[in-house]
Amino acid sequence: MCGFASIVSLTGENINSEQLKKMSHVIRHRGPNSDGIYIKDRVGFAFRRLSIQDLSDAGSQPMQTPDQRYAIVFNGEIYNYIELREELIKLGFQFRSKSDTEVLLNAYIAWGKSCVEKFNGMWAFLIYDSKEKKLFGSRDRFGIKPLYFHRSDKNILFGSEIKAIRASGLCQTEINWAMASRFLLEDRLGDTTDSFFKGIDSIPPGSFFEVDRNGQLKVTKFWSLEDMQQQPCSDPVEAYREIFDDAVRLRLRADVPQGVFLSGGIDSTAIICEVARLRKEVNSNEALKAFSFIHSEFDESSFINKTVDQTGCELNRVTTDALHLWSSLDSALWYHDEPLHSLTALIGFNLSKMAAEHGTTVILNGQGADETCAGYPSYFRNYWYSLLLSGNFKKAWDEIGEYAHVFNDDRKRLFKQTLKTLVKSKFRSIPLYSEYTSKKNHQRVSQHPWFTDQFTSHLPYEHFMDPRMDLHSALIDSTQIAPLPLYLRVEDRNSMAHGIEVRLPFLDYRLVSFLFSQASDETKINSCWNKSLMREAMKDKIPEDVRIRKDKMGFPIPAQTWVNEKLYEFYLEVLTDDSVRSKGMYNIDTMLKDLDRNRKNEIDISEELFDVVQFELWIKNVVEAPEYAN
Repeated sequence: MCGFASIVSLTGENINSEQLKKMSHVIRHRGPNSDGIYIKDRVGFAFRRLSIQDLSDAGSQPMQTPDQRYAIVFNGEIYNYIELREELIKLGFQFRSKSDTEVLLNAYIAWGKSCVEKFNGMWAFLIYDSKEKKLFGSRDRFGIKPLYFHRSDKNILFGSEIKAIRASGLCQTEINWAMASRFLLEDRLGDTTDSFFKGIDSIPPGSFFEVDRNGQLKVTKFWSLEDMQQQPCSDPVEAYREIFDDAVRLRLRADVPQGVFLSGGIDSTAIICEVARLRKEVNSNEALKAFSFIHSEFDESSFINKTVDQTGCELNRVTTDALHLWSSLDSALWYHDEPLHSLTALIGFNLSKMAAEHGTTVILNGQGADETCAGYPSYFRNYWYSLLLSGNFKKAWDEIGEYAHVFNDDRKRLFKQTLKTLVKSKFRSIPLYSEYTSKKNHQRVSQHPWFTDQFTSHLPYEHFMDPRMDLHSALIDSTQIAPLPLYLRVEDRNSMAHGIEVRLPFLDYRLVSFLFSQASDETKINSCWNKSLMREAMKDKIPEDVRIRKDKMGFPIPAQTWVNEKLYEFYLEVLTDDSVRSKGMYNIDTMLKDLDRNRKNEIDISEELFDVVQFELWIKNVVEAPEYAN
């Protein structure tokens, strides 16, 4: 796990090593153990290493082949590198290290572009072939590891973080106001490859690319959930269990201390229980560390304590309050380069800090389970919609009835709502009606009372599309568009800010492929149970109280209370600053009235207020920080 940057000259000019050093220095938090520079022809690499596999110098980067034809910089982990190494040895390859980096490099030499299809892991990498004068790169299937680029007439710049590209001095960046308007007006964040800086974009997840000797950059998609072929499975529960167990096993391959982020939910509980089982198999005496966020108003201690009892893990608790989280906001924004989705992102930031302070370099976490196995409450309605869409009205009625009984809701109301959604979606398939709703939606959003015409004019007109409502499509969109890509960005920046690596067993591509090709809707949602397949697979593996738990918390915080009390003066200070008012973007008086109404508990707009306040702090501490240093 590391960070890198690159300059590719399009004019034949020599690469400036000082520019590469600046790009490397600004992301030093991603790799505190060592650094390196590589320059050949018109290509320059800069690298920062966080040592995880093969801690010796043999695993250092940039890494070159013995004949110096190929060079690589690589951020991430190839978990099946041992198996691939054995396969490559049979093909005649020799190895100088025990690192997955050397395996990746030789895999490209052996199999070319198709090597990425063999990798089980998370990655972003660049490989330069000095003979063919060609740059090859890729980003993992889900975009767990970041890779940004900027193209000008003279250069193509790459970086693990936006700040690396900005620090090069080779691009003049300004705020991408289209992204800013989508964020503040529509609450959309992280659902495209565009960044908040104009001209800096992400390489799409699940793709590889080449830059040829003429400077042409061509991106090719190699993996997509849309391409999954449906196949029957005789025993989905056993299949899920086997793949999940192996996914955890592979992610325990490391030469440094490991731990788990533990909540009271089924995802992280399943991971830590499997880790404990695997350690028991090999008679490991190493302490299993868990890191948990505890808040008195949303206390999950009873569930966490049962998991601690079963696994014998060492529990480390993060207890925080509004002022402590607020004090870390400026720093978090700098590390993230872009605005956050909520105050809860700061909890992960502080959990990562605690893990680093306890000497834990690798963390396993449960990200991705909700989006792939139907964990959010909203997916019930997607399932009912799917049943109605297929004409199975009786089953929809029965399933809604079971849900309504358990959650004390009204069956008729839920059924009518689902039916109404189905009818509306049919209407919006009519082009004229769809265009009409698109215009109405754009007009409605553009009339937000907090913002002036000067700001809302930046909002791009987009043909309004209803989110896909059938369960299968909704899960694909959740995994590939929103919210998972945003959560992965938050996970990466929070962890790498403190020099730790987070690994995600639920995003093992074999498990995700199984869920989207062999697991039916009925295995994921069943009456009042979401994640029903996972729950069945975890029988006798995790504490029963956690397995059958129906509520979901995540990292909850009392946001409105915090805004009304300890954060009120901070919000007021930002909103009444002369520089904010002078921008001409906001109707400040309207905002202040709503802030007061929020304080009186007449409305709850704490999340919307946080978005505006943090956006202004982001401009001050990130956009207007020319030194790009924390």
